[in-house]
Amino acid sequence: MNTYNLSTFIKNNRANHKRALIYLRVTVNSQRAEISVKRSINPERWDPGTNRVKGSKEDAKAVNSLINIMVLKLNKIYNKLVEDNETIS
Repeated sequence: MNTYNLSTFIKNNRANHKRALIYLRVTVNSQRAEISVKRSINPERWDPGTNRVKGSKEDAKAVNSLINIMVLKLNKIYNKLVEDNETIS
């Protein structure tokens, strides 16, 4: 049986300390991989409780929508691999 987890987090941007890069972390059987969402935000706008951008401004909605789409796609890929009894690595 495989263990699978997805989480979203931010990392401080070394080039611009007022911005943080958004990442998805995929963990399968204790093996981690990080995927950049290719978006950055002001770290003060990040909600660690929901792992999404705070607010209802258009930019927050767009980034949160992108995160949701990426999570759905990764879950779909994982579920398809499980369904097909494929090795997940």
